[in-house]
Amino acid sequence: MRRIAVDNNVLVQLVGIDKAVNHFLENGYHLDEIRPNMVLNTNALKLSNSRALFNLYKLIVNKKLCLAILPTVLMESFTIPNYEAVAYRKNNLTIFLHSHCYDFVIFSDTEKHFIEELTNRFMNSDQPAFSPNRKPHHASNDARIMAEAMFAGVDILTFDSDFHRITRISEIAHEMIPELEGYVIPNFNPNVEPIRPNNYVSSKITELEF
Repeated sequence: MRRIAVDNNVLVQLVGIDKAVNHFLENGYHLDEIRPNMVLNTNALKLSNSRALFNLYKLIVNKKLCLAILPTVLMESFTIPNYEAVAYRKNNLTIFLHSHCYDFVIFSDTEKHFIEELTNRFMNSDQPAFSPNRKPHHASNDARIMAEAMFAGVDILTFDSDFHRITRISEIAHEMIPELEGYVIPNFNPNVEPIRPNNYVSSKITELEF
């Protein structure tokens, strides 16, 4: 089964979709009868790219995709107040994760050390890949999420524009390769990419099917 990581701005919407879909399933609908516009009408979120997100959700439900939950994404999910107030109650996140295939990514101490180093390089190089502007903590978390995705060896689905400097992200990550020699780092991949969900779904629809 294909693994892929998700940023919180995607995870929160998937959880919202799951809550709405469960409402329809409890009222006698089959998954194939539920449409994106139905989810929008019952969901507290205003979903952009609703069709792509719903098709992504179906890939997860149909066990075509396994979500890799990165440590920083999980931390954000349970600490950002807006997610609790606007997007979903925390128990809905728990229901979503335990209803579908997921993988909590755990790193060794060595990997954590290099994730910290890569995060700093993303932020503090001469040409940073993630620039701390008005929200430095947000940029720092995004840089760490990207570093975690690389050490987990999985692409990451995100709507966040902070991830758009893909070439620079890859350049900085490749600079670390010689430093990793001699360490047990099984999954590091400097070529993993941040991908918008609509682009991912459109490119994988034939391969993965629904």
